[in-house]
Amino acid sequence: MASIGRRLAIAIFALGSGVPLATAHDTEVSLLSASAMKSVVTELADAFWKESGYSLKLAFATVGEVENRVVAGEVADVIIATDLAVERMTAQGLLINQTRAIIARAGIGVGVRQGAAKPDISSTQSFTQALLAAKSVTYADPARGGASGIHFAGIIETLGISQAIREKAILAASPDLVCTAVAKGEVELCVHQISEILPVRGVTLVGPLPPDLQKVTTFAAAVSVRTSMGDAARDFLTFLTHPSLKAKLAKAGLDYPTLPPIALAANDAKFYSERGLVWYAKGDFARAIADFDEAILLDSNNAWALNDRGNAWDDNGDHDRALTDYNHAIGIDRNNAVAFYNRAIMWWRKGLLDRAIPDFDQAVRSSFANATFYNGRGLAWYRRGQYDRAIADFNRAITIDPNFADAYSNRGLAWGGKNDVNRAIADYTKAIDLRPDDAGAYSNRGWAHHSAGRESEALADIGKAIALDARGTTAFIRRAEVYEKLGERDKSIADFATAAEHQLEIAKPALVLKHVTSTAWETR
Repeated sequence: MASIGRRLAIAIFALGSGVPLATAHDTEVSLLSASAMKSVVTELADAFWKESGYSLKLAFATVGEVENRVVAGEVADVIIATDLAVERMTAQGLLINQTRAIIARAGIGVGVRQGAAKPDISSTQSFTQALLAAKSVTYADPARGGASGIHFAGIIETLGISQAIREKAILAASPDLVCTAVAKGEVELCVHQISEILPVRGVTLVGPLPPDLQKVTTFAAAVSVRTSMGDAARDFLTFLTHPSLKAKLAKAGLDYPTLPPIALAANDAKFYSERGLVWYAKGDFARAIADFDEAILLDSNNAWALNDRGNAWDDNGDHDRALTDYNHAIGIDRNNAVAFYNRAIMWWRKGLLDRAIPDFDQAVRSSFANATFYNGRGLAWYRRGQYDRAIADFNRAITIDPNFADAYSNRGLAWGGKNDVNRAIADYTKAIDLRPDDAGAYSNRGWAHHSAGRESEALADIGKAIALDARGTTAFIRRAEVYEKLGERDKSIADFATAAEHQLEIAKPALVLKHVTSTAWETR
């Protein structure tokens, strides 16, 4: 807040020195924001003016409308939208990347008219029954880009009750109107962002959606490239993300809790980051994300927490959010080798090797002694068919870590690409010695034996792979082809049938790349 104070001191000096005072336009910061933030931003406007001398010109709309207006050329100094929308606008050169900050998160809830009985919505079953029993329901029109409306439309579709609900639903044209019809007694239930239910007089929050139906929306802010109020706009972001406002955000329904608060660590970003890593290691990605959210809210420039949350989003199936977090982490710290590596994995999975390899390169340059990074780039070269480059990277990984089983197994793939079956088998054997339960290495070695015409060895290795992983993505197809070559048609057909049951498509080598977290990356 020091910069705000310095500018106020300059303003005071100007008052007493005859320097012309700024016009109203020069002391006004314009804000275009998602409606979910309306209650808290409106309340903070007066406090910001008292502290900085700048007034706020406020405009609110759905997230979709905010994005469309910015893309269409509307000028505002600060933009608030979902983190994904802010990421898209930044990628288009419309927002200043270095100013992006996570500011809040909101869950979706249900509201009823004040004094009305509250339905049970604690479980998916009871929530479904409440929706079906209600005489009428209102929610934001999905066509207008409201996040809660889009999500709710997906929920009723998933629950198989979309037709029943749509027959009695009223779609609100504006976020402000979603719950006002409930307050007037015109509609029985409203489904909306909790932060937009709480401020409506005459409406009572029943509670959040059941956990398995909930969608927590993360809101971010950034300064527009079109701003003429750069310093003041940045001051407002500093003001908005200050930890002292955390309680106000929570009261407004903008600090959606997925874990109980921890009094001793309420303002400790490091604690939340570390506990998030524990949840991540346990495979509880929802809790991991919640803790990383806390860490980022407390420290919006925490590149490690952004990287680790990206891993959790990706493993939880939300690849777009993962990419957003990796991009943000890299924007904060261009030397963050782990974020480059994890983003490279995202490109690699999408088959975008032209993007993956430069990110792998940057990871390697930032940490020359990390075997994992060389192994990752080696797989990218392998996929490109550049086997000599792949082998060079796997060699470097093995030099750094002689016990790196993945690097041996992957080098075996590259030797196979060069039709050097004996070297491939030697590397698969070393990988198995280091990791005896590696089904992929057994499957790959068996396929190498098959390529060399050693069918009995092939059957033994592929059989071992199936014993270790009965739902392996390639082993059944490989064994079926070996049986086919041996003329054992019944066994071949049986394995192809099993493969079909597992929805397997084509036999291809097992390639594995895993994300690296902030605490694990230095081990290789």
